Amino acid sequence: MTKEQRSIASAYVISALVGGVYLISWLTHVWGGQPWPINSNMVNYAVVLVLFGVSLLLFGNLFARILPQERGFVRACDARLQSRGAAAALVVSALVTAAYLIYYANIGVSKEFAGPSYSPSSLMAPQMVPLYYLLTVLFFAAAVYLLLTGKDCPQWMTWGGYGLSAVMYFLGVWIVNTFEGDPYHGEAYLESIYNVADGIPYEELTTGIYGHYGLFFLLPMKIFGAKAVVIQFLIALVGVVTDLDMLYCIHHLIKKNWVRLLMALVVPVIPFAYRRTNYWQLQPHRLVFPMLLAAYMLFCLRKKQSKKTARFWGGWLLCMLAVLWSTESGLFCIIGWCAGCIVRWWQQEPWYARGQWERYGALLLGAVLAVLGAIGLTNLYNLACGGAPIFKVFFYPLYSSNYMDGSIGYPLELGVRPWVFVLLLMLAVLAWSLFQTTAIGRIAKTENIAPFAACLSVLGLVSFSYYANRSAWMNLEICLPEALLCLCFPLQALTDGEGLRKKLGGLYCTAAQSVGLAVLLVLCVLTAQLPGGVMNTVILQEHGAFSTRGIYAEAENFSANIPDNTFAVGRDVGIIYHAAGWDNYGHYVDAADYGVADTEKLLPHILAELKAQPSFVVDDILGAYLGQNGYTPDMLGYQLQTTFTSAGGTNPITYYYYEKQ
Repeated sequence: MTKEQRSIASAYVISALVGGVYLISWLTHVWGGQPWPINSNMVNYAVVLVLFGVSLLLFGNLFARILPQERGFVRACDARLQSRGAAAALVVSALVTAAYLIYYANIGVSKEFAGPSYSPSSLMAPQMVPLYYLLTVLFFAAAVYLLLTGKDCPQWMTWGGYGLSAVMYFLGVWIVNTFEGDPYHGEAYLESIYNVADGIPYEELTTGIYGHYGLFFLLPMKIFGAKAVVIQFLIALVGVVTDLDMLYCIHHLIKKNWVRLLMALVVPVIPFAYRRTNYWQLQPHRLVFPMLLAAYMLFCLRKKQSKKTARFWGGWLLCMLAVLWSTESGLFCIIGWCAGCIVRWWQQEPWYARGQWERYGALLLGAVLAVLGAIGLTNLYNLACGGAPIFKVFFYPLYSSNYMDGSIGYPLELGVRPWVFVLLLMLAVLAWSLFQTTAIGRIAKTENIAPFAACLSVLGLVSFSYYANRSAWMNLEICLPEALLCLCFPLQALTDGEGLRKKLGGLYCTAAQSVGLAVLLVLCVLTAQLPGGVMNTVILQEHGAFSTRGIYAEAENFSANIPDNTFAVGRDVGIIYHAAGWDNYGHYVDAADYGVADTEKLLPHILAELKAQPSFVVDDILGAYLGQNGYTPDMLGYQLQTTFTSAGGTNPITYYYYEKQ
């Protein structure tokens, strides 16, 4: 075990303990009902990251300078972990990992907030569980055989796996009839797209909480029309782009074809097997640009050093598009790009060198231009639609007091849960990347992959804040792409070479191989769950989720219960009215997020539009919203004429038709 390896390991462990002490203290107080000085989940999580980062820099530099030569204990461990000793350690690692996975699948997952029962899928179907166990054993046995012998599979199998991965990812996101998926969140995501299709300018009451992504759909909708099948196809294509970005990174981070194939099959597992509903707000919405940026960073590092300036500003162009797509994800991309660039520069010169300050200035300029560019493009659209320029509104709902407040936030739960391993993994990759710079130690390093590792881990860590704020089980998906790519590092270390038997020996090597073997088992478990995705697809097909028939049935249902093109406000009205060819409905923030909007602005606007109509239709959510604020349609001078429910779907919606008296 070299001095550098001991420095990295020691500094990482101590830094993780420093951040962990604060994390555990915070969560213990929160779940124990005791006061804590900071109420915000995101701010507390940020404190954890700052404590880790500062501790890593301090202890990393300290150990790099004063850490003594190997002590007898380390040498004794190195001597024991040779051949049989190392093999025994690997077996123990695999058994411990298997025991935890069995515990979590049968007991631990049931304790998660908004767990599997909250997200319908075939994952927990009793008839599928024996198949999962059987496939896991078969896959892991095959992986161990290939690992020990150093053999590989043909490259055509890898490319076939890439194609299959893209198809499964597409099917995992592809739901045309949202009434058979998740109509509540489906409407919340689609409303912004339909507003753009109708030429509605972005204002505070018409800007959804997920960004200005609707502008990316504008041109295709102008060409093919604002049809449900067109919009859903474009959303699924965004998912495929996410998949291809990850496959690009996997292909260049891992050398063995069989490992590439395994990783390619794991990439679509979450959307394909773990969900039978749409939650586009997260998948693929919050994943696509971080993965695009990670792939672009790796692409830049693999090319020659010419055109460095063009590639640098190309990254900022990508960040600008990310901010335009989703303000939240765009800001994450800006932070990730800065991290990758800084590590690259710190590899070349000390952080305080004179030339570095000019580079820091370029980062600041790039970040400002990326944000202003996104705002400018939005305002061009606004002006073209007859609207007014915006600035503060562009950042909605980040400045809203109602966004992610106590009623929505849900702190991390203590315990040996998957988020612990995900967080430690990304912190470890970040620590390794910093140790390849002059910021820790005095010698400049030339490890070319370090900037990518920094960009990737920081993207994952800032995205994790979404889960840290509301730790619903499936919300961890927001940083799983980064976590999966981080796993490529221990996997490559484990599988590189002519066979594991020839590499056994030593404390550091055995520890790294034990982690890699545990990762390999986890990947086999995930791959074994793909048959659940096949069952999901069959069930969705039987329910008509891939067809527009259910949407047109809703349009016919409306036409049968109310006069055509009656003014309407409520869930899924935009979807139904576009299918019917009607346009007389309220264009503002989606019904699912009324609670996030400023009530003092939204409520008077809705009331004014309703009062101007001879008749109108509202859904149960708007009825409850009006009631909570002391209003009913009767008080406005309207009388209920008809009550009807949606024609089908997993969660029927009740609509109310009123006429002015």
